[in-house]
Amino acid sequence: MMKHLSIVISVAVVVCLVACGCDDCPTCPEVPTETEKHYKVYVVVTDGIEHGVWLYTLDIPADTIIDSVSLNTNPIQIHATPSGEKLYMPNIGPYHTVVYNTSDLSVDTTLDVIGDLFFDASRNLGILVDGYGVHVFDPDSYEFTGHVQFACNYAFECIDTINGLVYGSEYDSVIHIIDYVNLEVADSLVIGGVAVSSMLVVPEYDRLYFLSGGAFIYDLIAREVIQVLPQTQPYGNFARSNDGKFVYKCDPGRLFSGQYGSNLIWVYSVPDDAVISYYSTIVGGTSVDVAAMAITPDGNNLLATGSMDLALLRYDLNTGLATNVFEPWWPRLPVFFTIGEEI
Repeated sequence: MMKHLSIVISVAVVVCLVACGCDDCPTCPEVPTETEKHYKVYVVVTDGIEHGVWLYTLDIPADTIIDSVSLNTNPIQIHATPSGEKLYMPNIGPYHTVVYNTSDLSVDTTLDVIGDLFFDASRNLGILVDGYGVHVFDPDSYEFTGHVQFACNYAFECIDTINGLVYGSEYDSVIHIIDYVNLEVADSLVIGGVAVSSMLVVPEYDRLYFLSGGAFIYDLIAREVIQVLPQTQPYGNFARSNDGKFVYKCDPGRLFSGQYGSNLIWVYSVPDDAVISYYSTIVGGTSVDVAAMAITPDGNNLLATGSMDLALLRYDLNTGLATNVFEPWWPRLPVFFTIGEEI
């Protein structure tokens, strides 16, 4: 592995990497070969002709449809509970959160709340962040058990389930840290630069990855930016391996507005603070502007959706090969997804 990679990477190297793909790259992160596991993945899609919204249950990595249902709402997120029995979907128009049963995709209940949702599996807690602060609830009984009053509208958040913390940015260069276990404001970080547009915390290595005009690694102990990362456009998202050793960062464009990304998903070794590999987002001859990513619990597959593309990409992290799961499903467009329980 390359321990130290210059931030300035030549166009020739990037083109070569995109052309050869990660399957030919000798520096891909090593993923142990295990018995293949299958998971339910829940995907919300829109229909380009009927203009309807659908919820699909997929078998990944079989890449097959298990179930589907037409929705009469306009969801903006989807989250599977730690038990795998429920799906939470905040909606706009009307503003509420619909909870579905994963067993048959039926509606279980409707909650008169809306906000950014997270789940802490080890404590079996739900965390809702809205304009009034951070709220804690039981994801099975729907009972709200406490909140931290914090009068701000968070722009972007991430969660540290090891220490029970929510990191939230409020359209500026300050990141507020909320302790949702002890229900108190724990700390604030002044990072400088412009407003944060995406972030991911890796508490195992005291690192915070974030986008703020560019892409950065922040040392939570030294309380300073320690590295500027390769990034073409000022937006994107992060995903992490389950052990925190690897972070994946997409570098999308916005082709509908003439903005082009690098067509890469960058892979970082967190212990080394170094770029170690790349995955191409050109799959089947189509360039995909990746919007969101997640790793299956067994660590074998990276899933990624396109921002305005007909794509649900599945990268086999053992081989580096990519598949567009949604390729034959035109004109239905993936919006967002969540990974559920093992099948």
